Amino acid sequence: MTDTRAAIYARISLDKTGEGLGVERQRSACIALAELRGWQISPEHIWVENDTSASTGHRPKFAAMIAAAEAGAFDVIIAWHVDRLTRKLTELEDLIALSDRTGVKIATASGDVDLTTDSGRLVGRILASVARGEVERKGTRQRAANQQRAEKGLMPKGRAFGYEKDGTPDETEAPIVRDLFSRFAVGEGLHTLTRSLADAGVMNTRGKPWTRAGVRDLLTNPRYIAERWILRSQPDGSRAREYVGPGVWEPLVSEDLFRAVGAILSDPARRERFGQRGNARRYLGAGCYVCGECGAPLKTGYSRSTPTSQYRTYVCPDGYHVSRRADYIDEVVDAVIGKRLNDPKIAEAVANDDQADVRALRDESNGIRARIDGFASDLADGLLTARQVKLATDRAEARLREVDAQLASIGSASALGGILGATDPAAAWRAIEDVNARATVVNALCTVRIQRQPRGRRPSHANPEKVEAWWEKLVETIEFDWHRADA
Repeated sequence: MTDTRAAIYARISLDKTGEGLGVERQRSACIALAELRGWQISPEHIWVENDTSASTGHRPKFAAMIAAAEAGAFDVIIAWHVDRLTRKLTELEDLIALSDRTGVKIATASGDVDLTTDSGRLVGRILASVARGEVERKGTRQRAANQQRAEKGLMPKGRAFGYEKDGTPDETEAPIVRDLFSRFAVGEGLHTLTRSLADAGVMNTRGKPWTRAGVRDLLTNPRYIAERWILRSQPDGSRAREYVGPGVWEPLVSEDLFRAVGAILSDPARRERFGQRGNARRYLGAGCYVCGECGAPLKTGYSRSTPTSQYRTYVCPDGYHVSRRADYIDEVVDAVIGKRLNDPKIAEAVANDDQADVRALRDESNGIRARIDGFASDLADGLLTARQVKLATDRAEARLREVDAQLASIGSASALGGILGATDPAAAWRAIEDVNARATVVNALCTVRIQRQPRGRRPSHANPEKVEAWWEKLVETIEFDWHRADA
């Protein structure tokens, strides 16, 4: 046994199974090398980074190891191969500088690299160059393979939640994907959806809990409508996703529902309107009901009674034409909407609404995207000038926004159809906890106009006839301007 203190670094770029077997093999080989040389290893000097690329630059454990080496915590670093430590010449030069300053050596299971000598540095640079070249060749091969798969309409590699590895829908996960799209389209926020997945114990494809960003990525993934997109390098060096064509696998959601969700997520007013809470709201009528006199969306207020008798109200913000007790109004709206949802004519109207236009709008949307993609080729071929491309792109994108807005509107009907398809639509409506989702259903069915407060106080429950008459008068001051089927 010598006094040489050793540290171990193991890394693998991609762990497809999530079991960490690749890095465990590296770790075992490095420990075996240390035992053969008689080097001492402390458990705190073993750094393992699984499913981490050496090309991204984000390796916190590697950085921690370098900091420990600077502090003189050990004398030699053991790795499976030089390319486990680095695939960049710049990082190799940093390791050479580290070796010069501290005397720390590098040992690998495939042979030692002594960065303190000229020949050792030469070997290290050659190995790093070879590793970097392999990264670039692998990237070129992968891009070519991805391009070929995209042009054939094949699903991208890597399993997406909701699909099996062979691209067929997963019987357990596919319904969850459809449910997330439908619930978001009718108003549930990203936070609500993420929390519901956690409560149900649903994990993502890597076996980890869902995050808000992960749910958003799912809702914007065109794989779920069987569209093939690919990342392509742009003239400025960045990479952007470009539409290639339709895929040959089975979609999990309709395109109109997908566009509806996309329109909500991309609406710049959404964050301004609701701040960090996404598209959530606190009360049903705020921003949903409108003033019967001026048409302005009502806001929430409070009565000017004493604190013990204070109650919430819906108030017209423009001129205060209306100020009504909120819980009474919500009770009437809830009852009327529930009754409306149980009307078979509504389900029939939603099923037929705008469906003749969906295919034409969908084809136009895909055609516009293809045309926008073609402008870059026309510019490169000299068929269009940069200014012509700019003008043509602006016009095409303006029309694309109009088409997607129409598809989003139809998508709201598609989401509403999920409630109408329930055994008891009224019960399904009342079971919705997210207030914004309930408001979306109301807006899809009608416009609720609130008139001035009827004269007289609410009578005591001791006189049922007066209570019933008072409620009839209350209902008469709420107008439901129905959007679907005959009133």
